[in-house]
Amino acid sequence: MPTPVLIVPDTVSSCFGAPVVLCAAGANTYQWSNGDNIACCEFISSGNEDITVIGSNYNGCTTTDTVHIIAQPLLQSIPGPIEGAETVCSGQNSVLYSIPPLSNVTQYAWTLPPGAQGSSKTNFISIDFGTDALSGLISVQAFNNCSSSLITTKTISVSPLPNDSGPISGLTQVSPGQNSIQYQVAPVNNAEFYIWSLPTGWNLVSGQGTK
Repeated sequence: MPTPVLIVPDTVSSCFGAPVVLCAAGANTYQWSNGDNIACCEFISSGNEDITVIGSNYNGCTTTDTVHIIAQPLLQSIPGPIEGAETVCSGQNSVLYSIPPLSNVTQYAWTLPPGAQGSSKTNFISIDFGTDALSGLISVQAFNNCSSSLITTKTISVSPLPNDSGPISGLTQVSPGQNSIQYQVAPVNNAEFYIWSLPTGWNLVSGQGTK
């Protein structure tokens, strides 16, 4: 007597703790390993496991088949900490940030401060801070097909570029050997340090770093 030919999926992917509906065909009656005796039954996915079904025909012949359940775990870890510079300059490019990779993650999502640009679905990102970039938060969140992690953040301080310096005030004509000649510029917004360059043969007595 011929045995029934069971039609069941070989492998089914699911999320941990989620219900999985399995269906078989090709027989007259069915007996699943969870005790159900219908063509379609529901399992709660508790991890990677094998589900067995026995199909019988009216002649009493049976066939056994197995469905492999692959349960993707839920993300429970918190990404981070975010590694990278806490203070950057306006216009600074290719600044790298990263977090340690998490298990069972399919992609990451990064959020950047205003005026910053960069894109990545991995655990690291290169960011360009535009001249209009503002201080703010970098955040990252991990995802898989079943869940998302909590969000990790890092505060970034963006230092603005100094304005252009104004005209230098001081003598425009000097005599050889003349000493203690003073030059200065008006205070420059966002400047913390000033660098003076002199003609050949001139010596800077004091004031390097100031206005």
